[in-house]
Amino acid sequence: TIAFAGFTVDWTTNETASDFFNITNSGDFGDVSLMVLQQTGNPTNGTMLEIINTDANVDHMVVGGTDFVITAAGNVGIGTSAPTAGLVVMNDDSIEINFSTSPDLLFTDSSAGDDDWNIEVSADDMTMWQRVGDAVWTERMTLKGSGNVGIGTTAASGILDVEGGDVFIGTATLTNASGNDDVSIEGNLEVDGTIYGDGSGITGVTAGSVVYNNIGDAAAESTIAFAGFTVDWTTNETASDFFNITNSGDFGDVSLMVLQQTGNPTNGTMLEIINTDTNVDSLLVNTTDFVVIGGGNVGVGTSGPAYDLDVNGTVNVATSIEIPSGTGPTVDAEGEIAIDTTDDQFVYFGGAKRVLSFKQMKAFTLENPADADNFILWKTLDPITITDIECIVDPADAAESVVIDVQERDSTADNPATVDATITCDNDGAADDGTLTNGAIDANDWISLDIGAVTGTVTQVSVTIYYTLDAE
Repeated sequence: TIAFAGFTVDWTTNETASDFFNITNSGDFGDVSLMVLQQTGNPTNGTMLEIINTDANVDHMVVGGTDFVITAAGNVGIGTSAPTAGLVVMNDDSIEINFSTSPDLLFTDSSAGDDDWNIEVSADDMTMWQRVGDAVWTERMTLKGSGNVGIGTTAASGILDVEGGDVFIGTATLTNASGNDDVSIEGNLEVDGTIYGDGSGITGVTAGSVVYNNIGDAAAESTIAFAGFTVDWTTNETASDFFNITNSGDFGDVSLMVLQQTGNPTNGTMLEIINTDTNVDSLLVNTTDFVVIGGGNVGVGTSGPAYDLDVNGTVNVATSIEIPSGTGPTVDAEGEIAIDTTDDQFVYFGGAKRVLSFKQMKAFTLENPADADNFILWKTLDPITITDIECIVDPADAAESVVIDVQERDSTADNPATVDATITCDNDGAADDGTLTNGAIDANDWISLDIGAVTGTVTQVSVTIYYTLDAE
């Protein structure tokens, strides 16, 4: 040993070519040290080892070349001889910080007003704390021993639990922020599972986004809005419904799904179903209430419509119904109906092709007609229009004829008015001239026949009046 008895010993050297103080041991020593600095007294201050270096070109301390280095700038290097920061650790293996209980790693910014950070390990958890200025420490993030990560909470209930603020992914703005716990995603969101809402909703306002409002709130209207952009969903689901909306609440005058257009589109479709598989129904409401099968047939009250429209029940038409029309439409099976617009006929099949026509006729035969005879023929129920009048006399000789005048009378059979000019009935089936000046007859009016001049011996005159039934 070399003992200095507590006194100051100063050594001065100008050595430039070799070490000034060198301890070399060539022996195989065991649990001993080449140099020991030991204090056995009771000092009140001082330093066990002090290195004073004012030369920027000289390292303060070097151990094992790169094992431990303190450079002239004060940087500390472990595993490197040239640390460029306050502490630089370069190790191909691992770094272990071992404390007995609740170790902390404190990062302090000496600048006034700047934040300090602390990493604390307690039991199985690691927590990051922040202190603003001289304020109290605030927990920011906790990594639980279970692997759960909590941000804004020390009791993370899942792999990632974020509470107390908004979350941004790929963006720093949130247009429709609710003020608490919102999520903004600038890119795509892929969910291989189920999205649930609790009333607070998931909000998006950019292209391709989806908006859910009040999902799960039985007292509020729930909507899904796509902000006018295209949203494509693809699934290979084979065992269960892909998109299902179920409401267990007792809602009133609201809908589970609403398609609403508030703009001014020039074309487009509110709901389009594209189905190319004839084994798959395109639309099904309550099994049989309303069905559109893959082939395009529509069924009401039946799940297997055999026709374009197959209704199993009573049909009520409040205003009008359009029926196929044309010239000689095909009606060749039971139950088929059509309108023949050329012959003005209602065509239907009842064992054979049959027709109903709005064209009607009435025929009358008068025996031994005489001049000035006047007969009331019938009273109209609906408005009619007389379109033609034909007549013939018997015997059918050239010398016999009767002049007739068909007239309209009011509802009390008074005030006769001629339908057209008089007609001379002879043996050739005379008819009017094709132009009736007063062919339109009001509902509830009477039709009468006035006999004019009779030539020869006429035993009978037959008159046929053609007319159409008019709408009220």
